[in-house]
Amino acid sequence: MNRDYDDEVGRSRARSRRKPSAREVRETNDRSVSGSGRKSSAREQAPENRATGRRQTERRPEPRIQEDDGLKLWNEPSYTSSGSGSRSGDPSGKKNGRRTYQESPAASRVKARSEQSRRKRRIITMIIAECFALLFIFGYAFVARKMSLIQHAEDFKADAVKSDLTIDTLEKMEGYWTIALFGVDSRNSNVEKGTNADVNIICNINEDTGEIRLVSVFRDSYLNIDDSGSYNKINQAYFRGGPTQAVKALNKNLDLDITDYVTFNWKAVAQGINILGGIDLELSKAEFHYINSFITETVKVTGIPSKHLTHAGMNHLDGVQAVAYGRLRLMDTDYARTERQRKVIQLAFEKAKQADIGKLNQIVEVVFPNISSSMTAPDFIRMAQKITKYHLGESGGFPFARGDANLGKKGACVIPQTLESNVKELHKFLFDDENYAPTDSVKKISAKISADSGMYNQGKSIGHVSTEGGVITKPKTTEADNNQKKETKESKEPETLEGGLDLDGDGVPDVDYNDEEFWDDPDNCLPTRTAIRYTLE
Repeated sequence: MNRDYDDEVGRSRARSRRKPSAREVRETNDRSVSGSGRKSSAREQAPENRATGRRQTERRPEPRIQEDDGLKLWNEPSYTSSGSGSRSGDPSGKKNGRRTYQESPAASRVKARSEQSRRKRRIITMIIAECFALLFIFGYAFVARKMSLIQHAEDFKADAVKSDLTIDTLEKMEGYWTIALFGVDSRNSNVEKGTNADVNIICNINEDTGEIRLVSVFRDSYLNIDDSGSYNKINQAYFRGGPTQAVKALNKNLDLDITDYVTFNWKAVAQGINILGGIDLELSKAEFHYINSFITETVKVTGIPSKHLTHAGMNHLDGVQAVAYGRLRLMDTDYARTERQRKVIQLAFEKAKQADIGKLNQIVEVVFPNISSSMTAPDFIRMAQKITKYHLGESGGFPFARGDANLGKKGACVIPQTLESNVKELHKFLFDDENYAPTDSVKKISAKISADSGMYNQGKSIGHVSTEGGVITKPKTTEADNNQKKETKESKEPETLEGGLDLDGDGVPDVDYNDEEFWDDPDNCLPTRTAIRYTLE
Protein backbone atom coordinates (compact mmCIF):
# COMPACT_ATOMS: atom_id res chain seq x y z
CA MET A 1 0.00 0.00 0.00
CA ASN A 2 1.19 3.57 -0.73
CA ARG A 3 2.73 5.48 2.20
CA ASP A 4 0.83 8.73 1.35
CA TYR A 5 -2.35 6.75 1.48
CA ASP A 6 -1.58 5.37 4.95
CA ASP A 7 -0.68 8.81 6.35
CA GLU A 8 -3.79 10.47 4.97
CA VAL A 9 -6.09 7.75 6.35
CA GLY A 10 -4.50 8.05 9.76
CA ARG A 11 -4.92 11.83 9.92
CA SER A 12 -8.53 11.60 8.76
CA ARG A 13 -9.45 9.06 11.42
CA ALA A 14 -7.75 11.18 14.12
CA ARG A 15 -9.74 14.25 13.07
CA SER A 16 -13.00 12.30 13.16
CA ARG A 17 -12.38 11.07 16.73
CA ARG A 18 -11.39 14.38 18.43
CA LYS A 19 -13.95 16.97 19.68
CA PRO A 20 -14.00 20.22 17.61
CA SER A 21 -12.60 23.31 19.38
CA ALA A 22 -14.55 26.57 20.02
CA ARG A 23 -12.65 28.28 17.23
CA GLU A 24 -13.68 25.57 14.76
CA VAL A 25 -17.30 25.98 15.89
CA ARG A 26 -17.15 29.75 15.26
CA GLU A 27 -15.60 29.23 11.82
CA THR A 28 -18.34 26.80 10.99
CA ASN A 29 -20.97 29.37 12.04
CA ASP A 30 -19.32 32.02 9.89
CA ARG A 31 -19.39 29.74 6.86
CA SER A 32 -23.04 29.06 7.46
CA VAL A 33 -23.86 32.77 7.56
CA SER A 34 -22.00 33.46 4.36
CA GLY A 35 -23.73 30.56 2.66
CA SER A 36 -27.33 31.31 3.77
CA GLY A 37 -27.30 35.06 4.15
CA ARG A 38 -27.91 34.98 7.97
CA LYS A 39 -25.94 34.05 11.09
CA SER A 40 -26.79 30.80 12.77
CA SER A 41 -26.92 30.63 16.53
CA ALA A 42 -25.07 28.11 18.63
CA ARG A 43 -28.44 26.56 19.52
CA GLU A 44 -29.23 26.16 15.82
CA GLN A 45 -25.76 24.78 15.16
CA ALA A 46 -26.07 22.20 17.91
CA PRO A 47 -29.61 20.88 18.40
CA GLU A 48 -30.60 19.97 21.94
CA ASN A 49 -30.68 16.42 23.09
CA ARG A 50 -33.92 16.20 24.97
CA ALA A 51 -32.74 13.27 27.05
CA THR A 52 -29.67 15.06 28.43
CA GLY A 53 -30.55 18.73 27.93
CA ARG A 54 -27.17 19.30 26.26
CA ARG A 55 -26.35 20.62 22.89
CA GLN A 56 -24.96 18.11 20.35
CA THR A 57 -22.16 18.96 18.03
CA GLU A 58 -22.60 17.57 14.52
CA ARG A 59 -19.83 15.08 13.80
CA ARG A 60 -18.14 15.02 10.49
CA PRO A 61 -18.95 11.95 8.33
CA GLU A 62 -16.47 9.06 8.58
CA PRO A 63 -14.04 8.72 5.70
CA ARG A 64 -15.06 6.03 3.25
CA ILE A 65 -13.03 3.45 1.35
CA GLN A 66 -14.04 2.90 -2.22
CA GLU A 67 -13.10 -0.18 -4.30
CA ASP A 68 -12.02 0.45 -7.85
CA ASP A 69 -10.68 -2.23 -10.20
CA GLY A 70 -9.48 -4.42 -7.39
CA LEU A 71 -7.75 -1.57 -5.44
CA LYS A 72 -9.11 0.21 -2.35
CA LEU A 73 -8.94 3.99 -2.67
CA TRP A 74 -9.55 6.40 0.23
CA ASN A 75 -11.63 9.52 -0.45
CA GLU A 76 -12.75 12.43 1.66
CA PRO A 77 -16.57 12.26 1.89
CA SER A 78 -17.71 15.05 -0.37
CA TYR A 79 -21.18 14.55 -1.72
CA THR A 80 -23.99 16.21 -3.63
CA SER A 81 -27.74 15.84 -3.18
CA SER A 82 -30.49 15.74 -5.73
CA GLY A 83 -31.68 19.25 -6.63
CA SER A 84 -28.51 21.05 -5.55
CA GLY A 85 -25.15 21.77 -7.01
CA SER A 86 -21.82 20.66 -5.68
CA ARG A 87 -21.50 21.51 -1.99
CA SER A 88 -17.95 20.30 -1.42
CA GLY A 89 -16.06 21.08 -4.55
CA ASP A 90 -17.38 18.35 -6.88
CA PRO A 91 -15.72 19.39 -10.16
CA SER A 92 -18.47 17.92 -12.26
CA GLY A 93 -21.18 20.02 -10.65
CA LYS A 94 -23.76 17.53 -11.90
CA LYS A 95 -27.05 17.11 -10.14
CA ASN A 96 -26.99 13.34 -10.18
CA GLY A 97 -29.33 12.78 -7.24
CA ARG A 98 -26.98 10.41 -5.40
CA ARG A 99 -23.95 10.61 -3.14
CA THR A 100 -20.58 10.48 -4.97
CA TYR A 101 -16.98 10.35 -3.82
CA GLN A 102 -13.90 12.18 -5.04
CA GLU A 103 -10.52 10.42 -5.28
CA SER A 104 -7.59 11.68 -3.28
CA PRO A 105 -4.27 12.41 -5.06
CA ALA A 106 -2.68 9.34 -3.45
CA ALA A 107 -5.49 7.10 -4.71
CA SER A 108 -5.15 8.55 -8.20
CA ARG A 109 -1.46 7.67 -8.25
CA VAL A 110 -2.20 4.10 -7.12
CA LYS A 111 -4.82 3.71 -9.82
CA ALA A 112 -2.47 5.05 -12.48
CA ARG A 113 0.27 2.63 -11.47
CA SER A 114 -2.24 -0.26 -11.54
CA GLU A 115 -3.38 0.64 -15.04
CA GLN A 116 0.24 0.87 -16.20
CA SER A 117 0.98 -2.58 -14.74
CA ARG A 118 -2.00 -4.09 -16.55
CA ARG A 119 -0.82 -2.59 -19.84
CA LYS A 120 2.63 -4.12 -19.33
CA ARG A 121 1.13 -7.55 -18.63
CA ARG A 122 -0.95 -7.37 -21.80
CA ILE A 123 2.10 -6.45 -23.86
CA ILE A 124 4.19 -9.29 -22.36
CA THR A 125 1.37 -11.80 -23.01
CA MET A 126 1.15 -10.69 -26.65
CA ILE A 127 4.92 -11.06 -27.10
CA ILE A 128 4.92 -14.57 -25.62
CA ALA A 129 1.99 -15.62 -27.82
CA GLU A 130 3.80 -14.32 -30.92
CA CYS A 131 6.96 -16.22 -29.92
CA PHE A 132 5.02 -19.47 -29.60
CA ALA A 133 3.38 -18.86 -32.97
CA LEU A 134 6.78 -18.33 -34.59
CA LEU A 135 8.18 -21.45 -32.93
CA PHE A 136 5.24 -23.48 -34.22
CA ILE A 137 5.66 -22.11 -37.73
CA PHE A 138 9.40 -22.77 -37.86
CA GLY A 139 8.97 -26.14 -36.08
CA TYR A 140 6.34 -27.20 -38.58
CA ALA A 141 8.59 -26.15 -41.46
CA PHE A 142 11.48 -28.12 -39.93
CA VAL A 143 9.41 -31.30 -39.56
CA ALA A 144 7.91 -30.88 -43.02
CA ARG A 145 11.41 -30.64 -44.50
CA LYS A 146 12.46 -33.79 -42.66
CA MET A 147 9.33 -35.58 -43.86
CA SER A 148 10.56 -35.19 -47.43
CA LEU A 149 13.24 -37.79 -46.59
CA ILE A 150 10.59 -40.49 -46.06
CA GLN A 151 9.42 -42.68 -48.92
CA HIS A 152 5.69 -42.76 -49.61
CA ALA A 153 3.70 -45.43 -51.43
CA GLU A 154 2.12 -43.57 -54.33
CA ASP A 155 -0.96 -45.80 -54.45
CA PHE A 156 -1.67 -45.67 -50.72
CA LYS A 157 -4.96 -43.94 -50.01
CA ALA A 158 -6.93 -44.13 -46.77
CA ASP A 159 -10.21 -44.67 -48.62
CA ALA A 160 -8.70 -47.53 -50.64
CA VAL A 161 -7.75 -49.61 -47.59
CA LYS A 162 -10.89 -49.16 -45.48
CA SER A 163 -13.22 -52.08 -44.82
CA ASP A 164 -17.00 -52.02 -44.32
CA LEU A 165 -17.59 -51.54 -40.61
CA THR A 166 -20.76 -50.60 -38.77
CA ILE A 167 -21.19 -47.14 -37.26
CA ASP A 168 -21.34 -48.74 -33.82
CA THR A 169 -17.93 -50.40 -34.36
CA LEU A 170 -16.35 -47.17 -35.61
CA GLU A 171 -17.68 -45.29 -32.57
CA LYS A 172 -16.02 -47.81 -30.24
CA MET A 173 -12.71 -47.16 -32.03
CA GLU A 174 -12.88 -43.39 -31.48
CA GLY A 175 -10.04 -42.11 -29.32
CA TYR A 176 -7.65 -44.76 -30.66
CA TRP A 177 -4.96 -44.29 -33.31
CA THR A 178 -4.13 -47.60 -35.02
CA ILE A 179 -0.96 -47.90 -37.11
CA ALA A 180 0.40 -50.89 -39.05
CA LEU A 181 4.14 -51.52 -38.61
CA PHE A 182 5.97 -53.58 -41.24
CA GLY A 183 9.56 -54.80 -41.05
CA VAL A 184 10.72 -56.05 -44.44
CA ASP A 185 13.43 -58.55 -45.27
CA SER A 186 15.09 -56.12 -47.66
CA ARG A 187 18.63 -56.69 -48.90
CA ASN A 188 18.68 -53.17 -50.33
CA SER A 189 16.90 -49.86 -49.73
CA ASN A 190 13.58 -51.12 -51.13
CA VAL A 191 10.73 -50.88 -48.62
CA GLU A 192 7.88 -51.24 -51.10
CA LYS A 193 6.35 -54.32 -52.74
CA GLY A 194 8.64 -57.11 -53.79
CA THR A 195 9.89 -57.70 -50.25
CA ASN A 196 8.51 -60.07 -47.61
CA ALA A 197 7.21 -58.51 -44.42
CA ASP A 198 8.75 -60.57 -41.62
CA VAL A 199 7.37 -58.10 -39.06
CA ASN A 200 3.63 -57.36 -39.07
CA ILE A 201 2.61 -55.45 -35.95
CA ILE A 202 -0.64 -53.68 -35.10
CA CYS A 203 0.22 -50.63 -32.97
CA ASN A 204 -2.85 -49.29 -31.16
CA ILE A 205 -2.52 -45.98 -29.24
CA ASN A 206 -5.08 -44.86 -26.68
CA GLU A 207 -4.86 -41.10 -27.11
CA ASP A 208 -6.59 -40.40 -23.80
CA THR A 209 -4.29 -42.48 -21.59
CA GLY A 210 -1.19 -42.70 -23.83
CA GLU A 211 -1.10 -46.50 -23.55
CA ILE A 212 0.32 -48.36 -26.57
CA ARG A 213 -0.65 -52.00 -27.18
CA LEU A 214 1.21 -54.11 -29.73
CA VAL A 215 -0.07 -57.22 -31.49
CA SER A 216 2.22 -59.23 -33.79
CA VAL A 217 0.43 -60.94 -36.66
CA PHE A 218 2.47 -64.06 -37.36
CA ARG A 219 3.92 -63.84 -40.85
CA ASP A 220 2.77 -67.39 -41.74
CA SER A 221 -0.85 -66.76 -40.73
CA TYR A 222 -3.20 -68.21 -43.35
CA LEU A 223 -5.57 -65.38 -44.36
CA ASN A 224 -7.30 -63.72 -47.31
CA ILE A 225 -4.62 -61.53 -48.90
CA ASP A 226 -6.50 -59.74 -51.73
CA ASP A 227 -9.87 -58.90 -53.24
CA SER A 228 -9.68 -61.74 -55.76
CA GLY A 229 -10.14 -64.32 -53.02
CA SER A 230 -6.55 -65.54 -52.74
CA TYR A 231 -5.54 -67.21 -49.48
CA ASN A 232 -1.92 -67.43 -48.44
CA LYS A 233 0.53 -66.44 -45.73
CA ILE A 234 -0.12 -62.84 -44.68
CA ASN A 235 3.42 -61.69 -45.55
CA GLN A 236 2.58 -62.41 -49.20
CA ALA A 237 0.18 -59.46 -49.15
CA TYR A 238 3.07 -57.02 -48.72
CA PHE A 239 5.21 -58.87 -51.27
CA ARG A 240 2.53 -58.61 -53.95
CA GLY A 241 1.00 -55.21 -53.27
CA GLY A 242 3.18 -53.35 -50.80
CA PRO A 243 1.71 -51.44 -47.86
CA THR A 244 -1.59 -50.74 -49.62
CA GLN A 245 -2.49 -54.40 -50.07
CA ALA A 246 -1.04 -55.38 -46.67
CA VAL A 247 -3.06 -52.79 -44.72
CA LYS A 248 -6.20 -53.61 -46.67
CA ALA A 249 -5.74 -57.31 -45.87
CA LEU A 250 -5.37 -56.60 -42.15
CA ASN A 251 -8.52 -54.45 -42.14
CA LYS A 252 -10.50 -57.03 -44.09
CA ASN A 253 -9.49 -60.09 -42.05
CA LEU A 254 -9.52 -58.46 -38.62
CA ASP A 255 -12.36 -55.87 -38.83
CA LEU A 256 -9.97 -52.96 -38.26
CA ASP A 257 -9.86 -49.37 -39.49
CA ILE A 258 -6.13 -48.85 -40.06
CA THR A 259 -5.33 -45.84 -42.25
CA ASP A 260 -1.63 -45.29 -41.40
CA TYR A 261 1.47 -47.43 -41.79
CA VAL A 262 5.23 -47.31 -41.21
CA THR A 263 7.62 -49.68 -43.00
CA PHE A 264 11.26 -50.08 -42.02
CA ASN A 265 14.14 -52.30 -43.10
CA TRP A 266 17.02 -53.81 -41.13
CA LYS A 267 19.29 -50.84 -41.74
CA ALA A 268 16.81 -48.34 -40.30
CA VAL A 269 16.49 -50.33 -37.06
CA ALA A 270 20.24 -50.82 -36.72
CA GLN A 271 20.96 -47.14 -37.31
CA GLY A 272 18.31 -45.97 -34.86
CA ILE A 273 19.47 -48.24 -32.04
CA ASN A 274 23.11 -47.25 -32.61
CA ILE A 275 22.20 -43.57 -32.23
CA LEU A 276 20.30 -44.33 -29.02
CA GLY A 277 23.36 -46.08 -27.60
CA GLY A 278 22.27 -49.72 -27.87
CA ILE A 279 20.06 -51.87 -25.65
CA ASP A 280 20.68 -54.35 -22.84
CA LEU A 281 19.09 -57.80 -22.79
CA GLU A 282 19.84 -61.37 -21.77
CA LEU A 283 20.62 -64.15 -24.24
CA SER A 284 19.87 -67.81 -23.64
CA LYS A 285 22.49 -70.42 -24.57
CA ALA A 286 20.51 -71.38 -27.67
CA GLU A 287 20.17 -67.73 -28.76
CA PHE A 288 23.90 -67.18 -28.29
CA HIS A 289 24.66 -70.32 -30.32
CA TYR A 290 22.94 -68.88 -33.41
CA ILE A 291 23.24 -65.11 -33.12
CA ASN A 292 26.77 -64.63 -34.45
CA SER A 293 25.92 -66.09 -37.87
CA PHE A 294 22.99 -63.64 -38.10
CA ILE A 295 25.28 -60.78 -37.07
CA THR A 296 27.62 -61.65 -39.93
CA GLU A 297 24.76 -61.65 -42.46
CA THR A 298 23.28 -58.38 -41.13
CA VAL A 299 26.66 -56.65 -41.43
CA LYS A 300 26.92 -57.75 -45.07
CA VAL A 301 23.39 -56.52 -45.89
CA THR A 302 23.43 -53.18 -44.06
CA GLY A 303 27.12 -52.26 -44.38
CA ILE A 304 27.11 -51.24 -40.70
CA PRO A 305 30.11 -52.60 -38.75
CA SER A 306 29.61 -54.76 -35.68
CA LYS A 307 31.27 -57.69 -33.89
CA HIS A 308 30.44 -61.16 -32.63
CA LEU A 309 29.25 -61.74 -29.09
CA THR A 310 31.39 -63.81 -26.74
CA HIS A 311 28.96 -65.24 -24.18
CA ALA A 312 25.37 -65.93 -23.26
CA GLY A 313 23.62 -64.07 -20.44
CA MET A 314 23.36 -60.29 -20.14
CA ASN A 315 24.78 -58.43 -23.15
CA HIS A 316 24.84 -54.86 -24.41
CA LEU A 317 23.75 -55.02 -28.05
CA ASP A 318 24.48 -52.49 -30.74
CA GLY A 319 22.08 -51.91 -33.63
CA VAL A 320 23.26 -54.79 -35.83
CA GLN A 321 23.30 -57.23 -32.92
CA ALA A 322 19.78 -56.15 -31.91
CA VAL A 323 18.52 -56.76 -35.47
CA ALA A 324 20.17 -60.18 -35.46
CA TYR A 325 18.48 -60.97 -32.15
CA GLY A 326 15.08 -60.01 -33.59
CA ARG A 327 15.62 -62.38 -36.52
CA LEU A 328 16.42 -65.51 -34.48
CA ARG A 329 14.05 -68.47 -34.83
CA LEU A 330 16.15 -71.52 -35.73
CA MET A 331 16.23 -72.75 -32.13
CA ASP A 332 12.48 -72.44 -31.53
CA THR A 333 9.56 -70.94 -33.54
CA ASP A 334 8.30 -67.85 -35.28
CA TYR A 335 6.07 -67.27 -32.24
CA ALA A 336 9.18 -66.80 -30.10
CA ARG A 337 10.75 -64.59 -32.75
CA THR A 338 7.86 -62.11 -32.51
CA GLU A 339 8.43 -62.01 -28.74
CA ARG A 340 12.05 -60.97 -29.42
CA GLN A 341 10.95 -58.34 -31.92
CA ARG A 342 8.55 -56.73 -29.45
CA LYS A 343 11.24 -56.86 -26.76
CA VAL A 344 13.64 -54.92 -29.03
CA ILE A 345 10.90 -52.36 -29.82
CA GLN A 346 10.14 -51.87 -26.12
CA LEU A 347 13.78 -51.33 -25.11
CA ALA A 348 14.41 -48.95 -28.03
CA PHE A 349 11.21 -47.03 -27.24
CA GLU A 350 12.27 -46.47 -23.62
CA LYS A 351 15.64 -45.19 -24.82
CA ALA A 352 13.94 -42.83 -27.29
CA LYS A 353 11.77 -41.32 -24.52
CA GLN A 354 14.94 -40.35 -22.63
CA ALA A 355 16.83 -39.03 -25.67
CA ASP A 356 17.60 -35.34 -26.05
CA ILE A 357 16.63 -33.23 -29.06
CA GLY A 358 20.05 -33.73 -30.65
CA LYS A 359 19.73 -37.52 -30.76
CA LEU A 360 16.15 -37.36 -32.00
CA ASN A 361 17.18 -35.02 -34.80
CA GLN A 362 20.03 -37.39 -35.72
CA ILE A 363 17.60 -40.29 -35.88
CA VAL A 364 15.39 -38.28 -38.22
CA GLU A 365 18.31 -37.41 -40.49
CA VAL A 366 19.71 -40.96 -40.65
CA VAL A 367 16.68 -43.25 -40.32
CA PHE A 368 13.96 -41.47 -42.32
CA PRO A 369 15.51 -42.25 -45.74
CA ASN A 370 15.18 -45.98 -44.94
CA ILE A 371 11.49 -46.01 -44.07
CA SER A 372 8.19 -45.60 -45.88
CA SER A 373 5.11 -44.13 -44.25
CA SER A 374 1.69 -42.60 -44.86
CA MET A 375 2.09 -40.26 -41.89
CA THR A 376 2.38 -36.50 -42.40
CA ALA A 377 4.19 -33.69 -40.58
CA PRO A 378 1.21 -32.94 -38.25
CA ASP A 379 1.14 -36.64 -37.29
CA PHE A 380 4.78 -36.63 -36.24
CA ILE A 381 4.35 -33.31 -34.40
CA ARG A 382 1.41 -34.80 -32.51
CA MET A 383 3.51 -37.83 -31.54
CA ALA A 384 6.44 -35.64 -30.48
CA GLN A 385 4.18 -33.52 -28.26
CA LYS A 386 2.90 -36.62 -26.45
CA ILE A 387 6.11 -38.65 -26.34
CA THR A 388 6.41 -38.36 -22.55
CA LYS A 389 2.78 -39.41 -22.12
CA TYR A 390 3.09 -42.57 -24.24
CA HIS A 391 3.88 -45.86 -22.52
CA LEU A 392 3.86 -49.47 -23.68
CA GLY A 393 1.16 -51.69 -22.26
CA GLU A 394 0.30 -55.31 -23.00
CA SER A 395 1.45 -57.09 -26.16
CA GLY A 396 0.56 -60.38 -27.80
CA GLY A 397 0.59 -62.51 -30.92
CA PHE A 398 -2.23 -63.11 -33.41
CA PRO A 399 -3.91 -65.52 -33.83
CA PHE A 400 -4.22 -66.10 -30.09
CA ALA A 401 -5.74 -69.56 -30.60
CA ARG A 402 -3.87 -71.30 -33.39
CA GLY A 403 -2.73 -74.51 -35.00
CA ASP A 404 -0.29 -75.57 -37.73
CA ALA A 405 -1.06 -77.16 -41.07
CA ASN A 406 0.88 -77.93 -44.25
CA LEU A 407 -1.12 -76.59 -47.19
CA GLY A 408 0.75 -77.97 -50.17
CA LYS A 409 2.67 -75.40 -52.20
CA LYS A 410 1.85 -72.73 -49.63
CA GLY A 411 3.91 -74.63 -47.09
CA ALA A 412 3.50 -74.75 -43.32
CA CYS A 413 0.92 -72.18 -42.25
CA VAL A 414 -0.45 -70.86 -38.96
CA ILE A 415 -4.18 -71.56 -38.83
CA PRO A 416 -6.52 -69.35 -36.73
CA GLN A 417 -8.84 -71.59 -34.69
CA THR A 418 -11.15 -70.00 -35.60
CA LEU A 419 -10.67 -66.61 -37.24
CA GLU A 420 -14.08 -65.48 -35.99
CA SER A 421 -13.30 -66.21 -32.33
CA ASN A 422 -9.80 -64.72 -32.68
CA VAL A 423 -11.21 -61.46 -34.06
CA LYS A 424 -13.51 -61.20 -31.04
CA GLU A 425 -10.53 -61.60 -28.73
CA LEU A 426 -8.49 -59.09 -30.74
CA HIS A 427 -11.10 -56.35 -30.33
CA LYS A 428 -11.29 -57.06 -26.63
CA PHE A 429 -7.49 -56.78 -26.41
CA LEU A 430 -7.17 -53.58 -28.47
CA PHE A 431 -10.35 -51.65 -27.65
CA ASP A 432 -11.62 -53.27 -24.43
CA ASP A 433 -14.75 -54.33 -26.33
CA GLU A 434 -16.17 -57.25 -24.37
CA ASN A 435 -19.05 -58.05 -26.74
CA TYR A 436 -17.69 -57.52 -30.24
CA ALA A 437 -19.61 -59.24 -33.06
CA PRO A 438 -17.50 -59.91 -36.20
CA THR A 439 -18.82 -58.81 -39.58
CA ASP A 440 -20.27 -61.22 -42.13
CA SER A 441 -17.11 -60.78 -44.19
CA VAL A 442 -14.94 -62.13 -41.35
CA LYS A 443 -17.34 -65.03 -40.80
CA LYS A 444 -17.05 -66.04 -44.48
CA ILE A 445 -13.24 -65.84 -44.39
CA SER A 446 -13.22 -67.89 -41.18
CA ALA A 447 -15.33 -70.62 -42.80
CA LYS A 448 -13.02 -70.75 -45.83
CA ILE A 449 -9.89 -71.10 -43.65
CA SER A 450 -11.50 -73.94 -41.69
CA ALA A 451 -12.45 -75.74 -44.92
CA ASP A 452 -8.95 -75.40 -46.41
CA SER A 453 -7.15 -76.52 -43.27
CA GLY A 454 -9.66 -79.00 -41.87
CA MET A 455 -9.53 -77.20 -38.50
CA TYR A 456 -13.09 -76.32 -37.49
CA ASN A 457 -12.91 -76.39 -33.71
CA GLN A 458 -12.24 -73.32 -31.64
CA GLY A 459 -8.79 -73.49 -30.08
CA LYS A 460 -7.40 -72.36 -26.75
CA SER A 461 -5.67 -68.99 -26.56
CA ILE A 462 -1.93 -69.01 -25.94
CA GLY A 463 -0.26 -66.16 -24.11
CA HIS A 464 3.38 -65.20 -24.27
CA VAL A 465 5.90 -67.73 -25.56
CA SER A 466 9.16 -68.26 -23.70
CA THR A 467 12.43 -67.38 -25.39
CA GLU A 468 14.66 -68.84 -22.69
CA GLY A 469 14.83 -72.39 -24.02
CA GLY A 470 15.45 -73.54 -27.55
CA VAL A 471 17.07 -76.55 -29.15
CA ILE A 472 20.51 -76.48 -30.71
CA THR A 473 20.44 -78.66 -33.82
CA LYS A 474 22.96 -79.39 -36.54
CA PRO A 475 22.23 -77.51 -39.75
CA LYS A 476 20.48 -79.47 -42.44
CA THR A 477 22.68 -80.38 -45.41
CA THR A 478 21.47 -80.23 -48.98
CA GLU A 479 22.62 -82.33 -51.94
CA ALA A 480 24.77 -79.44 -53.10
CA ASP A 481 26.45 -79.30 -49.69
CA ASN A 482 27.16 -83.06 -49.84
CA ASN A 483 28.69 -82.76 -53.31
CA GLN A 484 30.89 -79.90 -52.14
CA LYS A 485 32.10 -81.95 -49.17
CA LYS A 486 32.81 -84.90 -51.48
CA GLU A 487 34.87 -82.71 -53.77
CA THR A 488 36.76 -81.35 -50.78
CA LYS A 489 37.59 -84.83 -49.50
CA GLU A 490 38.65 -86.07 -52.92
CA SER A 491 40.93 -83.10 -53.36
CA LYS A 492 42.71 -84.04 -50.16
CA GLU A 493 43.30 -87.69 -51.14
CA PRO A 494 46.96 -88.66 -51.33
CA GLU A 495 48.31 -88.72 -54.85
CA THR A 496 49.34 -92.11 -56.27
CA LEU A 497 52.77 -91.97 -57.81
CA GLU A 498 54.84 -94.59 -59.51
CA GLY A 499 56.29 -96.64 -56.70
CA GLY A 500 53.76 -95.70 -54.02
CA LEU A 501 51.65 -92.99 -52.32
CA ASP A 502 52.75 -89.38 -51.81
CA LEU A 503 51.25 -88.78 -48.32
CA ASP A 504 52.93 -85.45 -47.59
CA GLY A 505 52.58 -83.98 -51.08
CA ASP A 506 56.30 -83.47 -51.67
CA GLY A 507 56.32 -85.47 -54.90
CA VAL A 508 58.24 -88.39 -53.37
CA PRO A 509 56.51 -91.77 -52.80
CA ASP A 510 56.14 -92.40 -49.08
CA VAL A 511 54.44 -95.78 -49.15
CA ASP A 512 54.89 -98.59 -51.57
CA TYR A 513 51.47 -99.01 -53.12
CA ASN A 514 52.07 -102.76 -53.39
CA ASP A 515 53.28 -103.14 -49.79
CA GLU A 516 50.82 -105.67 -48.36
CA GLU A 517 52.06 -105.17 -44.80
CA PHE A 518 51.14 -101.46 -44.95
CA TRP A 519 47.57 -102.17 -45.92
CA ASP A 520 47.20 -104.82 -43.29
CA ASP A 521 48.38 -102.49 -40.52
CA PRO A 522 45.24 -101.46 -38.49
CA ASP A 523 46.87 -98.22 -37.31
CA ASN A 524 46.89 -96.81 -40.84
CA CYS A 525 44.04 -94.56 -42.06
CA LEU A 526 43.86 -96.39 -45.41
CA PRO A 527 42.04 -99.68 -44.69
CA THR A 528 41.56 -100.70 -48.33
CA ARG A 529 43.12 -99.89 -51.60
CA THR A 530 39.82 -99.02 -53.23
CA ALA A 531 38.65 -96.65 -50.49
CA ILE A 532 41.39 -94.07 -50.23
CA ARG A 533 40.17 -91.31 -47.89
CA TYR A 534 43.03 -89.66 -46.13
CA THR A 535 42.90 -86.11 -44.75
CA LEU A 536 46.13 -84.33 -44.05
CA GLU A 537 46.01 -82.30 -40.85
